Amino acid sequence: MSIHAIPAGVTMATLNPHLVRDLRKPSRMIEETSVSAPPQVTALEFTPDLSAAEQTTLARIFSAATKGFDLTAGEYQAIKDEVATLSAYLGVATPTLVQTATALKALIRVVRAMVRE
Repeated sequence: MSIHAIPAGVTMATLNPHLVRDLRKPSRMIEETSVSAPPQVTALEFTPDLSAAEQTTLARIFSAATKGFDLTAGEYQAIKDEVATLSAYLGVATPTLVQTATALKALIRVVRAMVRE
């Protein structure tokens, strides 16, 4: 049995499609109850334990879900470096032609992943 906390701001409605598609359903959802609010799932329990590869996939699912992307864990991982490239490009005051071409290619890869072409 392994228990994994859900990041703040992520709901089960966001996670469920990704868990089913990329990993597997948890054996149990641990809820936090409050008198003034409805129960909220705060952790997932998996039985049997998640393998190292499954833990990596779950971390990618959490990371994508916190950013609000509707991408699979693999798709998100594929464009993660491209997003960093674009962020770096935006920080350059006077980009060169090569930097602009690199950023444009990265932008195209991100858009293709988002429209699943």
